[in-house]
Amino acid sequence: MSNKSETGKSAEQLRREREQRITDAIKLKIPDRVPVVCELGFFVAKYAGIPCSAAYYDCDAWLAAYRKTLKDFQPDMAFTRPFTAGKALEYLDPKFVRWPGHGVDPHHGMQTIEVESLQDDEYDLFINKSPDFMIRKHLPRLYGSLQAFSLIPELSATTWIEPWAAQTLAMLVTEPQFEATIEKLQKAGRELRKYQAKMEEFNRLLLEFGIPQLYQLAAMPPYDVISHGVRA
Repeated sequence: MSNKSETGKSAEQLRREREQRITDAIKLKIPDRVPVVCELGFFVAKYAGIPCSAAYYDCDAWLAAYRKTLKDFQPDMAFTRPFTAGKALEYLDPKFVRWPGHGVDPHHGMQTIEVESLQDDEYDLFINKSPDFMIRKHLPRLYGSLQAFSLIPELSATTWIEPWAAQTLAMLVTEPQFEATIEKLQKAGRELRKYQAKMEEFNRLLLEFGIPQLYQLAAMPPYDVISHGVRA
C-alpha cells in the first residue's frame, strides 16, 4: 500500500494534522475543521456487505472491510475491532461472551454474559493471594476449557517446594481432565499463531492511513477492575 494519500500527504503528515485537530478541540481552540472521531466496531461489516462473523472466521474479508471503510471515511480518530480467531475461542470456551457465528447470529454483534467469578467469601483470598485466586478460581469459572486449573494445588502450599514440586506437577499434568485442558490450549494456540501475521497487519492499518487510535491507553479505578473484571 502506498504511504501517500490521495491528497499527496504521507500517513505521518495526516496523523500529525489529525492529532493537532483533536488536541485543539480538546483545548477549546478553534480547529481547522470539526474533528470526526468514531468507533467503527462492527459497522464495517454492514458497510462492506459482509457478516459480523467475519471478525472471527474470515480474517481476509475483515481486513478488506476495514481498509475500504477507513479509505472511504478517513476519520480523524477511530476505534477498531481487530480480528479474533473464532476457532481459538471455541477451544477456550469463554463463558462470559458470545460472538457472531457462535451463540449469536452471524450478522449481529457480540454479547457479554455476566459471570460471578468472585464469590462473597473470597475477597480475602483475592486481596491476599491474588495469583492463587486468579489461576485456581477465576480462570476455571471464565473458561470451560480451563476448569482443570481448579485442580492445581494452592500456589503457596508446601507441595510446590522441592523435592515435591516436580512430582506434584508431573502428577497434575497426567490427570485426564488436565490432559484435555492442555490439548485444547495447544489447539487454541495453533489457531492464534495461524493468524498472527494477519493480526499484526490489521494492527498497522491505522498507521497506514495516518489515523490516530482511539483508546491508545486507558486507566481504570481499582473498584471498576474488581466489579467489572472480576466480580461480574
